[in-house]
Amino acid sequence: MFTRVLENPRLKTGAKATGMALLAAYVVVYAATLYAMVRFGQFEAGDALGVFAVLGVGFSLAAWLLTIGVKPLPYRVLEPDREW
Repeated sequence: MFTRVLENPRLKTGAKATGMALLAAYVVVYAATLYAMVRFGQFEAGDALGVFAVLGVGFSLAAWLLTIGVKPLPYRVLEPDREW
């Protein structure tokens, strides 16, 4: 029995809109946190933005570039109830 999770068309409907909404929410939360750190915590904005650039953007971009065109391997679940 092969799993069809990645090929399920029901999972793909609205995925782009959900992803964009989550990204927008993340940016809003990050901006609010950065504002609070600078305003109330006396932090330098450059430090927080540098960490975000390296860890948030840099590593994500590197992972995406290194996995372009990689297809997931098909795998078998021998005992799905037990492995669940």
